[in-house]
Amino acid sequence: MDSTVNPTATICHDDPAIGDSERLWRLVGTVADPAVPGGMRPESGSLRDERMSVNRAKLSTLEETLSLQPDREIAEFTAASVRELGLRVYADPCYVCRRCGRHLGGEPMTCLGCNSDERIYHNRAHAIVCPAMSRSDARKFAKEKTELVEITREARESARRLQ
Repeated sequence: MDSTVNPTATICHDDPAIGDSERLWRLVGTVADPAVPGGMRPESGSLRDERMSVNRAKLSTLEETLSLQPDREIAEFTAASVRELGLRVYADPCYVCRRCGRHLGGEPMTCLGCNSDERIYHNRAHAIVCPAMSRSDARKFAKEKTELVEITREARESARRLQ
């Protein structure tokens, strides 16, 4: 293995520095569900990635989190709620291209997706939840363990300006 690669950055592990009460934000699509308050909930498929990217709310803002996909919604849940499913969560600060949305990893570089080096920012709030939830767990989690964050028109416009 390459000695410059940090193995904890690629191996699914639980980070004790992320407390159970810490709020995590995930960009999601939504579906109508009259059984939940507000009538909308996250699409369960939005919660099923093998390495689910989230932002740690205490290290980010709504605008920064929305900046890559300003038309999406943000689902909020706690680290404890994913740990209850036997999943793990760990910090994974990375560089991201705001122009095309590509995650570039731990070192700043020119984006391989769009060749931009002007729109790169360091997302210190980025974390990973892993491994993937089962379909049934994701559906139940979306209904019972998440809340959609209220996003104002001003916050969306500010996020678009960050792009």
